[in-house]
Amino acid sequence: MKNRDNHTEEYVHLYIALRRRKENQDGQERCFRQIIRDEVTDLNIIKQRIKKVGGVWRTHKTINKRCVKTAVKEVQKLRIEV
Repeated sequence: MKNRDNHTEEYVHLYIALRRRKENQDGQERCFRQIIRDEVTDLNIIKQRIKKVGGVWRTHKTINKRCVKTAVKEVQKLRIEV
């Protein structure tokens, strides 16, 4: 089995939580991403991560699906260059 065959889903959606400097004068910008496998569980996971940092956050669900194969290739390229 090769690394490119390890993923089971072809396309996935993400939750993206953004902490903007504009709305949080005291802190830096932050971004959390969570792959959605189970809507309720993954939303709770991202909410828990947000609680630890605090501040004003915006949480979004991606409209367009992300291709897992493309993401795996990009990560592999980044790891090779380092």
